Amino acid sequence: MTYISKKQRWYLRFPIIGIAGTLIMGAIFSVSFYNKIVDLRYELRSQEFAIGEQAVRNAELKNSLYEVLDVERFESVALELGLVIERNPEYLETEVITVATTL
Repeated sequence: MTYISKKQRWYLRFPIIGIAGTLIMGAIFSVSFYNKIVDLRYELRSQEFAIGEQAVRNAELKNSLYEVLDVERFESVALELGLVIERNPEYLETEVITVATTL
């Protein structure tokens, strides 16, 4: 029968404690890593949903913009406001002054 003295037990405790500590730290790290992954997946889904909502809103805004800028609508709005087409428009003109042509 083998008898292990106290000195020999001291050397056996550190590897066992080290392995147990490593396993516990690994388990804690794994759980926290899994929680981060779940949080990121949830955030990704909520951001994708928000992007979808913004895409729908963007399409609605474009639709309303195209309705406002419709050429046929311009004519009806002009008639409602009492605007007339100017046959001979006079544009603002300025004299062209050549400052320096050759240096």
